[in-house]
Amino acid sequence: MAGTRISERLPPILDRTQAPVAFGQRALPRLAAELQDGERSVRQRALAALRDLIHDPERAYEAIERGCLDRLKVLLKDEDASVRTTTAEVLHLLATHSVGREAFLRLDVVSSLSELLDEPVDACRKNVHQALKMMAELPAAVACMVSLGLVPRLVKKVAVEPVDIRELVLSTLSCCVRVDALPALASDGVSVLKEQLVHPSTNIRRAAASAMMAISVPPEGKVKICERRFCLLWSSC
Repeated sequence: MAGTRISERLPPILDRTQAPVAFGQRALPRLAAELQDGERSVRQRALAALRDLIHDPERAYEAIERGCLDRLKVLLKDEDASVRTTTAEVLHLLATHSVGREAFLRLDVVSSLSELLDEPVDACRKNVHQALKMMAELPAAVACMVSLGLVPRLVKKVAVEPVDIRELVLSTLSCCVRVDALPALASDGVSVLKEQLVHPSTNIRRAAASAMMAISVPPEGKVKICERRFCLLWSSC
């Protein structure tokens, strides 16, 4: 007669790139602790699991309440490029939630993200700019970016970034210029944007035109545009 046998062996981990997620309310406390683990592989798997969880707004809120943002800020400086890249991706996902954007302002996450504008890994830099673009939807966040001096740095990045990242930079820059155009004008933003208006990519031209429209609002912007005879180029586009 057949009997029931319970194996003492644990079930296999189906996805070895992710940390096993504890049940219910224990899930995020465990992941938050693993984000601080000394082993790189543990941190990577915890980030991958957290990335999947925070698509749910309730999980995103719980992650913030459990202190994950402070740990993620630390991981942005991790020596491993894959950890930095996944951390920036997690922050981008958190920024898609209103609770995440509010927490970014409260915990000064924008400043931490700005330190990665010169990150050598393109994928990580793209995630950073995606997060900044989401934050730029909030006037308070834009004011924070302007006060941090990000506008001159964004202007310099326009000409050197790959096309997919350049579009994100221009979108964020457009929002910042609407708040204060003077830093962009002082950084020769008109000349930089003028070059992007003839770019082959429609998205690049659209984003550059949006930023140029914003930079032309103050009198100083109008004068600069007239000096560069920009109106002739615009009418020919």
